[in-house]
Amino acid sequence: MAKLNEGIGLVVGVQSAEGTINPEVQVATIIANTDDGSVLSANEALGVPIRDGSLRFDIGRVEDENPVVPGSFTRTPGSFLRAEVSTFQFDLAIKGSGKTNGNPVLAGDFNLREAMEALLKGAGIIRGTPTTSATPYVLGGASVLTFKVWRRDSAFTVQDCRIKTVSFKLTPGGIVIATFTVAPGAVALRDPDTFPTSISYGSLLSTKAPVLQGAAAQWAAGTVRGFLSGTLTIDNEFEEFPDSNATTGVINEMTGRRISWSGPFYNDDTSDTQDFSNLIRESTFANADMRFELGTAQPGVGAINNSLRFELEEQVVTAQKFSEQAGKVVWDLETYATKAASANGEAVITSR
Repeated sequence: MAKLNEGIGLVVGVQSAEGTINPEVQVATIIANTDDGSVLSANEALGVPIRDGSLRFDIGRVEDENPVVPGSFTRTPGSFLRAEVSTFQFDLAIKGSGKTNGNPVLAGDFNLREAMEALLKGAGIIRGTPTTSATPYVLGGASVLTFKVWRRDSAFTVQDCRIKTVSFKLTPGGIVIATFTVAPGAVALRDPDTFPTSISYGSLLSTKAPVLQGAAAQWAAGTVRGFLSGTLTIDNEFEEFPDSNATTGVINEMTGRRISWSGPFYNDDTSDTQDFSNLIRESTFANADMRFELGTAQPGVGAINNSLRFELEEQVVTAQKFSEQAGKVVWDLETYATKAASANGEAVITSR
């Protein structure tokens, strides 16, 4: 018999420090939002409206193997060390905040919702200085997050998490789907833990995801070149280190970051030489920037914010593959973003 309600829920919160579980997430029994500016109560945490069927949450046992029974090959039970989340991944439809601008329009009107900001912080994408026309989200160190996952009446709380990758799948004429892959920390099971009966995702769910169209996509020296599809990936590198004071005896520390693009662009009169010059360059290629819009910015009084601008700076082309689509020449490009003269300046996402 088919189940109409799979009973899957997800909440998130930023931790004050490594090893300090977010208390709102830990005790949450209600999936909530802060659209109205209210403060979460003691039993509420910020909900994340993941796409149906996208959650991967695999838990394994970490143990120290014990000797076999003498004179045989029969194993004895290993000594339990900890439960470990081996895979933690989910998809979200990307959209603006869904906020309505005030009168007058104020700096901060374009800030994304708190749950989305928490996820971006976990990926090292941090709110910059808001203005009366936009809020930029810039690069920095990844914050530590606590997640709580319900599967019907069991709840798993995972602390000391960071977002390892955010991969944006870009399909013209469709919506943009982001896949978040989590680098998890310690996991705990509280069983039973009744699935929340009160669930409110607010505008993270009710706002219509904008269609990728009229994107004004530019690549290199402001050249307008549309792309047929693409994947933009923010890949954070983490390394595990032992720490006697850590909850599980180990911690994950961020050690690097790579922001890459993969996908085909239509060709133009200049891109034959331009893309190849970038591929073989030996120094900074100052005009190798990419821009595109998701949604249409409407910064006026009473407008609903649902536009995001993506910018990748000084990209290095690592592969250039030829194909043909609709009778037009296409270059399928693979790149990574750089910024020779500005720390954390290789990419920005702007809510407008």
